[in-house]
Amino acid sequence: MSVKIDKKKSVEKERLIFKPNWEYILEKAYETFIYLGWTIATIAVILNPKNAINHTATLIVILINILLLISWYYIYKLLKINISKPERDRKLFVEILKNRFPELIINDNGLHMLRSKKNTGSLSWGKLLTVIFDENYLFINLATLGRYGNKSPFHAISNYLKLKSIEKEFNNRIVISDKSVATD
Repeated sequence: MSVKIDKKKSVEKERLIFKPNWEYILEKAYETFIYLGWTIATIAVILNPKNAINHTATLIVILINILLLISWYYIYKLLKINISKPERDRKLFVEILKNRFPELIINDNGLHMLRSKKNTGSLSWGKLLTVIFDENYLFINLATLGRYGNKSPFHAISNYLKLKSIEKEFNNRIVISDKSVATD
């Protein structure tokens, strides 16, 4: 995929913002069609007077629709993490990522952005990890990839929770690191 991230806008909005090109426009059109199509189909099924589905099934369909729309939000959400010592914190954070995602090849080349991708296999989902390093913050996003590199909405919330646990581990290791420096 040749879609490029707009770092400045992404940091401002705390969401992955891409520089528009034809591939990006097609991907957004596809996503919009899927998510809004599911929502419109759900509303049509529920409002159809000849529909004879029971209340439990209606509730399940509505909940699935809400879950998909929430997931769509979290697919592009960047988790913002405070850093106090950029050089030390960057090394520590990359180390944590390498431990958490051994299937990804994470090469930190010192640039403002780090991206790592594992393509889907015959029996496995792919992953796309994006980290943006700013002066006092780092921003991270994790997406699960399905067929043809499409982002899976079914994993977006769990991916965000994984990122929150990485943030917690990072903050704990920073505290431990700061305490060890203070005692020396």
